[in-house]
Amino acid sequence: MWNEPNHRQFFSGGLESYIRDVLTVGADAAKVADPGCLILGPDLAHLTSARWNWWLYAILARAGNRIDVLTHHVYDDTGRQVLRDLGAYKVPFWYTSTVRGIQTLTGTSDKPLWLTETGWRTDEISETQQADYYVQVLDGVLRLPWLDKVFFYDLTDDPRFPEEWGILRPDLTRKEAWYRYQSYIAEHPSALGPAVPLAP
Repeated sequence: MWNEPNHRQFFSGGLESYIRDVLTVGADAAKVADPGCLILGPDLAHLTSARWNWWLYAILARAGNRIDVLTHHVYDDTGRQVLRDLGAYKVPFWYTSTVRGIQTLTGTSDKPLWLTETGWRTDEISETQQADYYVQVLDGVLRLPWLDKVFFYDLTDDPRFPEEWGILRPDLTRKEAWYRYQSYIAEHPSALGPAVPLAP
């Protein structure tokens, strides 16, 4: 249900409008069309400036029953810091400011959590660092029972902006993260669930 509605670049209606006009209406319509479908959301941008924690608390407290799978976007300096933002480390007095902490506060900790955007730019860090951070996040998916899936951004660098988010360059040659990701899937097939095979 929408992409980063707390970011004015993607939604200008505000929190009330999102809950009333997007999430509630959209979830109800989807369930009428297909009662077995899963409602994913709210896909918030994990930005203090966009008040992600205030949005998430309000959405889960007031409309959490409309969401089957909690989805969230986190970008941070390392993979471990991404996991910290989600709530992997129960630091006293700080845990409630994590995604998992807010789930606990709102009684929605039974909902699966999917990290639907995270990644690192290789024009800002090395390709080895990018690969290391991928593995850190994948280790978190294996270790944390409440973190079910991760979706990395992005597969391929945009040819207009080379050496950025992708694990493939614009000419489709592979960065180190491609190979590390491929190896990780091969080493943990059952834990990661069904995966699209990556060509050798």
